[in-house]
Amino acid sequence: MKTRRITLRQLQIFAPVGQFGSTNVAARTVALSQSATGAALNQLERVLGMKLFDRVGKGLRLNENGRMLMQQALGVLDAAESIENWAIDDSVRSGALKIGASTTIGNYLLPRILAHHRRRLPDAL
Repeated sequence: MKTRRITLRQLQIFAPVGQFGSTNVAARTVALSQSATGAALNQLERVLGMKLFDRVGKGLRLNENGRMLMQQALGVLDAAESIENWAIDDSVRSGALKIGASTTIGNYLLPRILAHHRRRLPDAL
């Protein structure tokens, strides 16, 4: 079985091309050249083993495969954005820390370790 590898960046490029129907407009949206945008689309189609667009004149129109991928790609991109927002927001990344240690570690090593982490994470209680 062949392993297919698509990247988040390919989906980030695919979505605006599908939305605008143009690699030129999408390229400006994703800060790439038009040729790099087209190359990323071609690679995505190659990796998936299917065409995603119908070429109409100079424009691109999502075909059935492309429409199905668009729904999934937008979900993946939303999830990735959610992860990034979570990572930025310190208030949602908290939890309880439970430590168990033997007497030797608890008495001699743990205070230094906790002091180090307290300096790194001053807002932690």
